[in-house]
Amino acid sequence: MILFWLMAGKAVAVKILESVHECIEEIEEEYVILRDYGRHPNLPSFYGIFMYKCPCLADQLWIAMEVCYVYLPHVTVSLIVV
Repeated sequence: MILFWLMAGKAVAVKILESVHECIEEIEEEYVILRDYGRHPNLPSFYGIFMYKCPCLADQLWIAMEVCYVYLPHVTVSLIVV
């Protein structure tokens, strides 16, 4: 699930991952890529990561990233037209 959140007056995308304990290796890989390359101009900026622990629900990992506003009609049309 991806949410949009205002952080310091700036919109950010929040990617929420559930079942954290089942796929920890994949999450670690994604974190390392975002941490190491989060300032690259072709990737969304990485703002931080947060573990949300709730006693009544499963743990969730929240990853805050730059919101990417993209309009790609040519990509969707080329995927539809065969």
